[in-house]
Amino acid sequence: MKKSILLILCLTFVTMPSLASVDINTLSDEELLLLHAQVRQALYDRSNIESIEMPPGTYEAGKDFPAGSYTIKNLSEDDDIF
Repeated sequence: MKKSILLILCLTFVTMPSLASVDINTLSDEELLLLHAQVRQALYDRSNIESIEMPPGTYEAGKDFPAGSYTIKNLSEDDDIF
């Protein structure tokens, strides 16, 4: 798990220089969400990620992450997180 998170962080820092010319403060909410989805997709495409920790939220397969089969685990000690 720690290796996966470290890999994601490394990939994020590697891709940051190419995003340096984008002023995210001028983007609309819709544009930010699209950029977020594109960055996540690029990270998935560049590596064979076996696990990823995602913050709580509502996600749509094929939009927020690649469509496919996944095993979802609750890493929280809080049993009623779902």
